[in-house]
Amino acid sequence: MSKFFSIRDMKMHKKLLISYLIVVIIPVSIIGSFLIKNTKDIVLAHINQTNEITLRQMDNNISNVFRSYFKIADDILTEAHLIDMLSREYRSESDYLRAYSDVISDSMARLQLKMPHSVRILFFTTNHTIVPDGNMLFYADENVASQDWYRDAIEAKGSKVVSLPYIDHTGNKVFSISRVLLSTANSRRDTVLKLEISLKDIDDLIMEEGKNKKVYLLDGSNHIFTLAADDILNDAYEIGDVLNIECPQKRKIFSGNVCMKLEEALDVNGNLEGWKVVSVISPDFIIGDINKTVMHSIIICLITIGITIIFLFIFSYKMTRRLRILTDSMNRIMKDNTFDADTLKTYSDNDEIGELSRRFKQLLEWLDRLISEVYISEIRLKDLELEKRKAEIKALQSQINPHFLFNTMESISMSLLTKGDYETCEVVRSFSNILRRSIEWDDDLYPLENELHLILDYLKVQKFRYKDKLSYEIAVDERFYHVLIPRFILQPIVENSIYHGLELKEDTGFLKIATRTCGDDLELTVEDNGLGIGKHRLKAIQSSIKNAENIIINSDEHESIGLSNINRRLVLYYGREYGITIDSLKNVGTKVVVRIPMQIDEGEDSYV
Repeated sequence: MSKFFSIRDMKMHKKLLISYLIVVIIPVSIIGSFLIKNTKDIVLAHINQTNEITLRQMDNNISNVFRSYFKIADDILTEAHLIDMLSREYRSESDYLRAYSDVISDSMARLQLKMPHSVRILFFTTNHTIVPDGNMLFYADENVASQDWYRDAIEAKGSKVVSLPYIDHTGNKVFSISRVLLSTANSRRDTVLKLEISLKDIDDLIMEEGKNKKVYLLDGSNHIFTLAADDILNDAYEIGDVLNIECPQKRKIFSGNVCMKLEEALDVNGNLEGWKVVSVISPDFIIGDINKTVMHSIIICLITIGITIIFLFIFSYKMTRRLRILTDSMNRIMKDNTFDADTLKTYSDNDEIGELSRRFKQLLEWLDRLISEVYISEIRLKDLELEKRKAEIKALQSQINPHFLFNTMESISMSLLTKGDYETCEVVRSFSNILRRSIEWDDDLYPLENELHLILDYLKVQKFRYKDKLSYEIAVDERFYHVLIPRFILQPIVENSIYHGLELKEDTGFLKIATRTCGDDLELTVEDNGLGIGKHRLKAIQSSIKNAENIIINSDEHESIGLSNINRRLVLYYGREYGITIDSLKNVGTKVVVRIPMQIDEGEDSYV
């Protein structure tokens, strides 16, 4: 409790600073930390998802390329005649040259034409009766036989073998797919096929899909087959090395210790078993933009909080300074034991402090006047006022309760209904509804439907009075029922039409209420075929409506509700562009138009 009271005893500028700390800085810090963590997780998840999709696409592309290479190697097997010619031992060199000229050269040329430009076909044989051409046909001497790709092809016994990339005689990086071409002849001089393929094809696929990440193609022994990007991490490895990169389980964004490693096996059944594509995203790529954005956000927040604190200091000082001056003035007045209001400093500001100073000065003036001039008279006046209020309360208490009237009229209505006088019963109920709505005034605006119910009850009562002398029509589209209008806007106009237009008419009078849209506004029309208004009187009424004067339209025997009062209410609600207009011809009829904005009741609380 002592801490609580110590906070209450603090100066106001300190309370403002503490409230700012509690209400602004702490929530902002908590929310900011939460947003930073969420942003980091979302970014990492997005990067991981994108990397998985990219890796699968890259795996699919590489697998398709290798399938095309393997298909080339398989298609060459269909050249059985060529394979037999290369495996056959010839009696003399001239025999071979004839065979080369007739079959071998044409078959090799046809194969070369079908090959992509990045694929080179080579045949290696141990058949001493064949003369190498130095282009596609070579002798497998001891140097060739000692190479890994050749030994692997011999050991594979017809299966396809993919070698690690190497530098060819032109200085380009290539790799080979080799296999033994088994002859159907009885010779054991089998030929080894070697497809020498540019590594650039694989590198281009990886570079295209593997931007901003390190991608490795590993063979079945986890050896690096290709390095498509030259970066810091890749500089630590060479083609043929075993890849050994481990990413930590815990990701520490700000320490830079972030790493994502994904693997995808190649989908080439039986030929590249164990081969896979490995993607490693470096820490700089993952956290670089995140840290930059976070740091910028923190700096902006700190600058904003710092500027806000400075303005808060200035604001609190200026505000509490006025309070201190006002307090000093009050203390001086209490010390001098005087009610001289002129000694109190007041402020013209419209805030609470200015209002407090002015009110306190008014209090001093009132006390001074009360004590020096009208103390006793004020007491007497208060006594008289109290007696007057008591009398008014008693008078109000003596009035008939409106509910008594409603209940009585309901009893009359039920009695008429029991006796079968349905017409009179309906009129009594309509009159009761009119009386009830005239007393109830919960809101000044209500749906148009409610006003129409009131008018309908009023017209039923008038119809009962005038019988066949009065007919009416309410042509209002139901879609306008929920447009909000001020209470008792149309009913007085309808009343004017009946009393000043239709009542003195000899034949049957007709009254029509209609609506129409005008842009975003709604126009309500009350039109009758009554006696109409003369030109001079009509101009006077139109002028009074336009000038928003209080005027009551008078006839020889009746008074009507002032149209200018209705117009003034509409102008106060909606502005001078809205209101009523009246037009009339003597002995023809009168038309009153009410224009209001199309304001819909969202609650749609129509009268029931």
